[in-house]
Amino acid sequence: MKNKPFILRILNLEEGEGKLVLLPIIYSFFIGASLAFFVTSSTSLFLNSFERDMLPVAFIAAGAIVWLIGQLYSYLQKSLDFTKVLTSGLGFLLFSVLAFLVFFLNSGSLVLIFILYAWIRVFAYLHAITFWSLAGRMFSLRQGKRVFGLITGGEVIASIISFFSIPFLLKVISTEELLYISGFTLFIGFLVLVFIVLRFKDKLSATKESSKTKTAKAQKKTSFFENRYYKLFFVIAFLPIFAQFFVDFIFQAQAKVEFPQKESLTAFVGIFFGISSIVEFFLKTFISGRLLNKYGVKFGLLAFPVVLGISFILASVTGLFYGAVALFFSFVTLGRLFTRAVRTSFNDPATQILYQPLPENERLSFQNKIESGPKAYASIAAGIILYAFAKIPSFSLVYFSIFLLIIIAFWSKVAIEIYKEYKLILQKVLSGENKIDSANKIELIFDLLMNKINNSANETKNSFIKLFGAIFPFKLANIIENETQEVSQSKYKPYKLKELVEFSKSDLPYERSIAADGFSEHPTYKVERLLTNLLKDENYDVRCAAIISVGKMKATELYPYLLNNFRTSEYRDIVASAMINIGPGILYELNQYFRKIEYEPALQLKTIEIFEKIAGDKVVEILRSKINYPNKMV
Repeated sequence: MKNKPFILRILNLEEGEGKLVLLPIIYSFFIGASLAFFVTSSTSLFLNSFERDMLPVAFIAAGAIVWLIGQLYSYLQKSLDFTKVLTSGLGFLLFSVLAFLVFFLNSGSLVLIFILYAWIRVFAYLHAITFWSLAGRMFSLRQGKRVFGLITGGEVIASIISFFSIPFLLKVISTEELLYISGFTLFIGFLVLVFIVLRFKDKLSATKESSKTKTAKAQKKTSFFENRYYKLFFVIAFLPIFAQFFVDFIFQAQAKVEFPQKESLTAFVGIFFGISSIVEFFLKTFISGRLLNKYGVKFGLLAFPVVLGISFILASVTGLFYGAVALFFSFVTLGRLFTRAVRTSFNDPATQILYQPLPENERLSFQNKIESGPKAYASIAAGIILYAFAKIPSFSLVYFSIFLLIIIAFWSKVAIEIYKEYKLILQKVLSGENKIDSANKIELIFDLLMNKINNSANETKNSFIKLFGAIFPFKLANIIENETQEVSQSKYKPYKLKELVEFSKSDLPYERSIAADGFSEHPTYKVERLLTNLLKDENYDVRCAAIISVGKMKATELYPYLLNNFRTSEYRDIVASAMINIGPGILYELNQYFRKIEYEPALQLKTIEIFEKIAGDKVVEILRSKINYPNKMV
């Protein structure tokens, strides 16, 4: 932890994750810029061309179009490889935006303005399904909590730059011509996606099941209403979008009143969304990952409705006493500000985590059903209700906000319910009732234990920390650091080297264990001989502590003694963990060891698993050299 580079600490990244998150950030930057210019131009053109009663009609149209495109996307999933589905979806979006540029800028048709505004939802849908499908394959459950907020940071930075540049751009170009910039940046984003697909093709490739089997299983298991988890998932996907359309309607209808001129409205929309993007950037980069990692999925699911509820309670109270005046619009604006910032920083990453207990080959199918199903239905339902309310003469925007509060209350209840169901799903997965790949099961164990540590009383928390240390010994330091104010540190208090030397010679296993653990904080040359003896200790706990210390110290002089313990079955897993933590530094010794155990194929297979976990170009080179190994099983 102390040796981790500053940039990794500030961004809450582990070593080796820097390059992995960089490309998604670049991709999200260009897509974010494109979306920013597209939203600003389309929104301003629509509000200046139509009355507020047409907003719900556009919402209904957007929902219907997204549903139709979702059906097409589902067909592509059954017919094409995962990587081709990604590029096809974004390729279609690029083609549609370029088509708008050709036809709209030559005609200025009101019909095309209407379609442009409805297409915002299509843009958001195709971007979301592409980006989050990509992220779901590239990052594990444990990584997701930390990096899902960060990797969208590129989009936020691009949004800040784009939105704040709009008032200046309007001095030289028109609102309509902002679409040219949107099309150009979308094209760059498409090229970045193609590069990511080529660079991580193996990682992104579909599972090895046959296409027909995979499709049948996905269709069967991802049907809505088959079980309680899927039912709640449907509702928790429906309600935020439903609420968001209400917020958009109230905000845009009042903004049309406050800013009647097209260019002034366009400038206001740009500046407002620019401020929103700054808040979003701050939350995503420095706050969301840490809070989600510490407080978990429940916090992420509740953050959005709680913050939105507070804003619209203030708006409703103000509106009831003073009417839909400037103060009312201020609180509505505050709510709209948080709609984007808090949703993308907390609600979206938390929702993505809810997909993780699903088998990997089913996630994309289910995610597409969510994006094109309940989210599209929410757009249609919100549009119908908004249209009906808008036709009531005395139904002011204040009453819209009061109705929204009722929706938010129900939404909060559903968020708590799906979190409870999520925990039950985790337990079923870990008990073997739900089939899932072993790598993801490890991530779920980590997630479950972190949840127990963060939410348990002090008297039981220590037990969960000990269990965590037994399963994830090299992550224990992070937990201890976070819990210093709450958990007894008796075992972890610093000892002087002289004390540790005495403990290493003690007859008491507990003291020898303290020595083995403490030696990792001292130079190898001072403790090598003593630690070598402890690596041969007859006591299980002492030897495990010594193995963990070697894994932390990464001292080549001790690798032969570490590998000697690999032969013993009771220490094999902890030695494997130590070698994985050491990383590429032990590859040479491990490869030499592989050659020495040619008559022990079970051990050779275990070393291959370790190679796989360490990963990297050197590992690929080593494994390629073993493709024609005489033992076919190996």
